[in-house]
Amino acid sequence: MVLVPAGSFTFGAGPKERQLLNRVRKELLEGARAILRSADGTTDFAQAEDLTTVLATAIKQVADARSRESKPHPIPPAVSETAEETANRKQRLAQLVATSEVLSQAQAKVVLAEKMVSWLRAEEPGVVQQVEAFYMDKFAVTIGQYLEFCKATQHEMPFPYKSAVAGAASNKRFPEVADPSFMDPKCPITAVTQLEAKAYAAWVGKRLPTEIEWQYAARGGRDTVFPWGDEPWDGTQANLGGASLVKLNPKYSPSLSHLPKDDRFACLSPVGRFPPNGFGIYDMAGNASNWCDGNPWFMSYLLVKLAGELPKDFVEPRAKDPYFGGHTIEECQPLCGSGYLNTEFDARVTHRYGTLLMHGEPERGFRCVRNPTDGSTGTR
Repeated sequence: MVLVPAGSFTFGAGPKERQLLNRVRKELLEGARAILRSADGTTDFAQAEDLTTVLATAIKQVADARSRESKPHPIPPAVSETAEETANRKQRLAQLVATSEVLSQAQAKVVLAEKMVSWLRAEEPGVVQQVEAFYMDKFAVTIGQYLEFCKATQHEMPFPYKSAVAGAASNKRFPEVADPSFMDPKCPITAVTQLEAKAYAAWVGKRLPTEIEWQYAARGGRDTVFPWGDEPWDGTQANLGGASLVKLNPKYSPSLSHLPKDDRFACLSPVGRFPPNGFGIYDMAGNASNWCDGNPWFMSYLLVKLAGELPKDFVEPRAKDPYFGGHTIEECQPLCGSGYLNTEFDARVTHRYGTLLMHGEPERGFRCVRNPTDGSTGTR
């Protein structure tokens, strides 16, 4: 474990993050326009200011046309479609399919650009926070460590690992879990729920970090956008969604094609393969995001609440958790950091999002912390 010294910092996003948002959003929108300009018949609306609405309308029009062309046009009962008419209809249909793919690729970039705006809102305004000293794991908890826990406590391994053990070659939602990295004991354990992460932490005499502790540790004693500094991701600082991932699973191409860089890992990488931050902590960006312990649960208003600006009519979020029998519980818990599926924008130290505490995903892992008075700083 690494001792993270006490100190104060600005928790949340500021001007640097806003500048990055504007740059990445501009790149995505320019990429969408380039796709549209390269396709016949789409040059006009490639120049439109409101690409979201224009693309949605165009996609619906193409979908309606595809539906019409997919079957012979209504004709008198005694007359059949000629071979030439059939060939022409199939040619038009093929053109519509190609246009639909182009529009979908452009839309993926536009949707991502607009999502980034809402994500940053969940990180503003920046609030100065005082943090007491604590110990944090130098590395994320690994598959090997978690397997040891499962054997000792009769817990089950998460679904990607059970599938891999059973010899499953694919997973409908996440086909990349067949990648060998999901069986490498040196890679981070992922797909665990927050409750499973807490159970492991308790087993080793530790706990999950709060969001404030995690972000403070991720900054590494510096005021930078990323754990490694302010420089854009070039493939050497973290395991993010780059060329290797797209090659393994092309479905990620629309949202990641603006990141042609390669970190050499399609999915998970062994912990510690990339440089540490200023505190000597590894993988605070990329590889696997980290479960944190919400207080009491994740909400986009956390920052304005800390700043004392919570709206008077604000109602704390509550929802039904389908992964927990549909019960209404305080289930939206925070995740910080980024994983092998994510982009440079997600690698910011302020990146945060909430999800169901019983919902594990292949790019979600965790690391533990403990208070200085809680005992040994052992390597487990």
